[in-house]
Amino acid sequence: MRKVIFCLASLSLHFSLMAQKDYTAFVNPFIGTGGHGHTYPGASMPFGMMQLSPDTRGADWDGSSGY
Repeated sequence: MRKVIFCLASLSLHFSLMAQKDYTAFVNPFIGTGGHGHTYPGASMPFGMMQLSPDTRGADWDGSSGY
């Protein structure tokens, strides 16, 4: 019985490791940051009350574009 459980556990581990995909290749964290996107790739508190991100504000309203 132990051999059967060991075989099933090792097979399930083997197949679960084979099925993993790298979904980070489909993510672009800079979407919306260029061309007046007014979004940025930084951490933010709810409702944008505190934003940990580079400060890029210039003389005009292009404060969050140009990454």
